[in-house]
Amino acid sequence: TDAIVEVVVHLSKGDVTATAWGAHEDIVMASVEAMLNGINNILSRENANNLSFQYKIPT
Repeated sequence: TDAIVEVVVHLSKGDVTATAWGAHEDIVMASVEAMLNGINNILSRENANNLSFQYKIPT
C-alpha cells in the first residue's frame, strides 16, 4: 500500500527534553528515524554551539 506511518517520541536526559517524529512506510524505520532525531536534538542542546542535525533514513 501507499500508507505512511508517523511516529512521535518524547525523550529526556536530565532536565533536557525533546519531542521528535519520523515518517516512513515501515513502522520500525519510522521509529528509528524518530529516535535518532530526538537523541540528536538532545545532544545538540548540550553542545555549546547548539548545532542541530536531522537524519533521514533512505527509502
